[in-house]
Amino acid sequence: MIPDGSNANLPLPPLALAMLGLELPTPSIGDLDPASKLRAALSFTRAGGVGAVQLNAAEPGFRPRDLDRSARRELAALLRRSNLGLSGLDLFIPPEHFAMPGFQDRAVTAALAAIELLADLRSLVCASGSLNESHAKLAALSLMLPAQTDRVIIDQLAAASEKCSVRIADHHWAPPSTDTSQSPRITHEIIAPGLDPAAILMAGGDPIAQAAKLARTLASARLCDVSAVGRRAVSAANNTPFSTALGSGRLDVHAYAATLSACGYRGPVVIDLRQVNDPHRGLKQAVESWSA
Repeated sequence: MIPDGSNANLPLPPLALAMLGLELPTPSIGDLDPASKLRAALSFTRAGGVGAVQLNAAEPGFRPRDLDRSARRELAALLRRSNLGLSGLDLFIPPEHFAMPGFQDRAVTAALAAIELLADLRSLVCASGSLNESHAKLAALSLMLPAQTDRVIIDQLAAASEKCSVRIADHHWAPPSTDTSQSPRITHEIIAPGLDPAAILMAGGDPIAQAAKLARTLASARLCDVSAVGRRAVSAANNTPFSTALGSGRLDVHAYAATLSACGYRGPVVIDLRQVNDPHRGLKQAVESWSA
């Protein structure tokens, strides 16, 4: 059931910002190295009023194989100095790679390494008390598994997740009539749904209804929208029913936030600025729309 206005006083889930697809203007060639780009992104996040980040485990320089123990400690220290929490990791490699013989081993290896990386970073970041224990437990690895995933792979990912106490957020979604994958995936509680409103809207679904249905079991939720030309940032203008503002998106952010809150989701909601040309405006709109 989608909540009514009686739930207006419930606290909203906190916001995080995904590093995936975040394109900030760089003033010089020297700022293009991964470490400098991350520092700029963390400053941008704090200045925008967001308290946590979702790192991209597929980004060169921040892939598990790029980060030895010392580099992981340095990354965690940078998050602490920036006064930012860690909401999780993104690993959006093509889902079909988990099913294709030529790519399957590499995809599974990358996912297993990302699980271990998230466990390490979570432990290091939380060591200073910058995130409380209950918040830290909500950090998840976001990925997208194919519609039909080999049970052996599911069991392998689940075993690694359980060992590291890291949840996997599977952002695969398809209309119920065509989705044959839900039953085998949800047999492991540690592999839980991830909610991406833009992906659901583009597939002809209703993200508000999905939020109401899945909120208590979600491992991760995104904050993003679509327009007639593709992904876009959310806007407070969408909180007005039947908005006809030029360029407005399709997600009712107020209803989405209220539904997640009222239906029991307590994890971070990750602002997703993929394909957003003006990240400063996009982040400002997302933060304003969330609290409107």
